[in-house]
Amino acid sequence: MAILVCWYSHTGQTEAAVRAMIGPLEAGGRAVVTWHHVRPTDPLPFPFRRSTFFGLMPEIVREEPLDLAGAAPFETGQRFDLVVLACPVWFLTPARPMVSFLDSPEAAVVADTPVVVVMTCRALWSAAARRLGELVGERGGTPVGTVVATSTQGDLVSALTTNRWFFRGKKRGRFLPDAGVPESVLASLDRWAPEVLAAARGRTDGFIGATPVVTPIQEAQQVGGRQLFLAWAERIHAAGPIGSPSRALEVARFVRLTATLELKSYWSAALSTARRWVTGPEQGNHPL
Repeated sequence: MAILVCWYSHTGQTEAAVRAMIGPLEAGGRAVVTWHHVRPTDPLPFPFRRSTFFGLMPEIVREEPLDLAGAAPFETGQRFDLVVLACPVWFLTPARPMVSFLDSPEAAVVADTPVVVVMTCRALWSAAARRLGELVGERGGTPVGTVVATSTQGDLVSALTTNRWFFRGKKRGRFLPDAGVPESVLASLDRWAPEVLAAARGRTDGFIGATPVVTPIQEAQQVGGRQLFLAWAERIHAAGPIGSPSRALEVARFVRLTATLELKSYWSAALSTARRWVTGPEQGNHPL
């Protein structure tokens, strides 16, 4: 069984996730695994400056490719039983280096091959997974599964800890939990190994390894959010080149908008929780 794993990891979290899932197959001799580290020629900074990351939103959402470093560890025309693509989610979009890989000649390796997508993020993953599946399909591959590792913290806490890690480089804090996906969640990803093997052996009905499962309403909200980002990406892109004052002004407006929308979301969630505490369980959902 030959498996190709193409991964991009900005903080190291995605690499840990995909190695936790695929590593046991390799160690147990059930698969021969080729690992391909997708990385830009000019490494992206970590931690990011907030202004830099938000300033790159148009290029991320518009899926403008980056130049990639290094040669792929497989030959042109080489075939695999399964390809695994692993990356984080940025602005409801697959991380730019992975999109760049699928725009490169090496992406021909997914043609006529089942593909499993692995994603790590704070919470919202389905729109990015759907988009990555579309890109795989455009290259002739067949998406057969998605495995997702997300934070188990509440929205507000995960927002604070993720910002601390992504923009300050501090995974651990004094008063708030560690940022990112918990180690216990990463370690549990090996439970999807049987599904991965089944996909490599020809299973095509698809599987989703994610907790909690995204509802249709949540899916529609993420699709709508991605459309909003696309509209703002075009607006910022049209304002001028990176570093220009006119573009910086539009980026600042976008940051204010996203902060306002997120704060409204937290406030709504807090009110909903408070109402449940006051009114008790909803009718029909009482534990007795």
